[in-house]
Amino acid sequence: MLKTLVERLVHRRLFGTFTGTVRLPIRFYLLIATLVAMLQLNGQFYNGSQMDFGKNRIQYIPVDWEFYRYEKYDVFFYAGGKDLSHLAARAAQGYLKELEERFNYEMENRLQLILFNSLSDLRQRNLGTMPDAENNPGGMTRQVGNKILLSYEDGTVSFLRQLKIGIADAFVQEFLYGSDFRDRLRASTLMNIPVWFEKGLVRWLAEPWNAVSSSQVRDGLISNRYLFLNRLEGEDAILAGHSLWTYIASSYG
Repeated sequence: MLKTLVERLVHRRLFGTFTGTVRLPIRFYLLIATLVAMLQLNGQFYNGSQMDFGKNRIQYIPVDWEFYRYEKYDVFFYAGGKDLSHLAARAAQGYLKELEERFNYEMENRLQLILFNSLSDLRQRNLGTMPDAENNPGGMTRQVGNKILLSYEDGTVSFLRQLKIGIADAFVQEFLYGSDFRDRLRASTLMNIPVWFEKGLVRWLAEPWNAVSSSQVRDGLISNRYLFLNRLEGEDAILAGHSLWTYIASSYG
């Protein structure tokens, strides 16, 4: 809500009815600075002690968070998750390096990998306010800004898939929109990138094309669900974008 208010205020002042040289009163800048500071304070994560408490979420077991700090990311875990944190750290280091070399771009924002030992523990989290948390099936990556929430529920393969998608998503967002609040605000005002383009690129970076995805896209084409690309939402948009990026890469390199 607060972020939306900031965006509307800035957009209305800077891109509204003004023409020529724009001169804004000092109190406008003070208001924006205050709101931005509130946003940053609200979004902090420090050992689990400054997290927003989600609506209707109850923590049945108190959690004492620990973390390892690496060059470009932090790995947060709690009791029973130490081995999982080592696995995530090794995989993240290799995958982030691969992305940076592929795009010739070095990521500026520090990532925070937040590990949960099970899906039920993740659903009790106090970070963010994702409305589908209680009904969301396992095997899906949850992301709040540069914080990537991961749960270990279906084995190592599923866990590493979540990790790769989360890192790819954070990388693509910074690459497209910038690394700080000002850059992202300007980019969101000037650009309207469709879901199939952004999330399809993330999926293509995170995992290779496979027979299951090919069958799902074929069904979508036959049923005319993919007739209008920009109207697609959710998994359909991701699959369509994944197929397009796969075609571009295989055809043009």
